[in-house]
Amino acid sequence: MKKLITVFIFLIGSFAGNSQIFGEYEKVVYGGSILFYPYSDSSSIFRLDVFRGPPSYNSGAVTGLARLKGDNIYEFYKKDDSYMNCHLIMKLSADTLSIEVIDEKNECGFGYGVMPDGNFYLKDTTIPQFYYNGEGSKFYFKDINF
Repeated sequence: MKKLITVFIFLIGSFAGNSQIFGEYEKVVYGGSILFYPYSDSSSIFRLDVFRGPPSYNSGAVTGLARLKGDNIYEFYKKDDSYMNCHLIMKLSADTLSIEVIDEKNECGFGYGVMPDGNFYLKDTTIPQFYYNGEGSKFYFKDINF
């Protein structure tokens, strides 16, 4: 009994204060998905794929590091010298992940009319090990460095 209580306390301590987000979420309207892979105690690597639907079926994708900024609020910001000026806020509430693009809606490198804003719903709590890009190449999260 003493061992069982010790294991239970250890398990609670392991998950309490853990601010990682992981698993797969899907967007129902238009479409898309986002995968999260634990990176550190306060950040996760993500792969966001979104598409517009008919008639153009434009799409877009971004891979990056989502950093914990508050109570279940994650932020991604990437700016480079070419075209990328992508700022995303991701809010987790129960089984729903809400994504909002901050500032310019067209600066994440997505196709025309493709915006990730909206709700993504939990599909799978399994930690993903890899993702496929648009060309079908396989990338392992563990090999991504920031």
